[in-house]
Amino acid sequence: MECLSRNYLETIANRTGYFNLQGKDFGTDLHICKANIIDRGRYERHLMTGRQVHIQLKSVHEHLVRITPKHISYDLEAKNYDDLIDRRNELGSVIPLVLVVFIFPTDQDQWLTLSTEELIIRKRAYWYLPDDNARYTPNSTSQVINIPNSNLIDMDFFSMIFNYFN
Repeated sequence: MECLSRNYLETIANRTGYFNLQGKDFGTDLHICKANIIDRGRYERHLMTGRQVHIQLKSVHEHLVRITPKHISYDLEAKNYDDLIDRRNELGSVIPLVLVVFIFPTDQDQWLTLSTEELIIRKRAYWYLPDDNARYTPNSTSQVINIPNSNLIDMDFFSMIFNYFN
């Protein structure tokens, strides 16, 4: 599940001018960077902008989330929730940390379908940031988060999230 989720996000990033900068996992799974294409007449060159967004990725079976008409509820580990709070408050970092929850069908045979015409990865992914007034969880194991249904990841996700932190 994790590999499919990671590749899904990397594919969307690559398709829209972003890329995953490989690095150590200190609470992050992807380090997404923006690259601009510079046309120098004789040739084009990709040039890093220096801007990054880090992604904490959680891959879960659909029976582990609760879906309502307004949001998706997920039990995030307390340590991961507190990491989001720390990064939002820029304690030791200026690179934002965004949680992505990729929801897979419970039946593993439905995760991936291949044909001569299509490659289909099921089911969906959502992004989450804690509210500005959110504090560390008092819980020792997990924190319920509510992800708005509107936070569905699509092809514009990386452009949107980079603009969000502008």
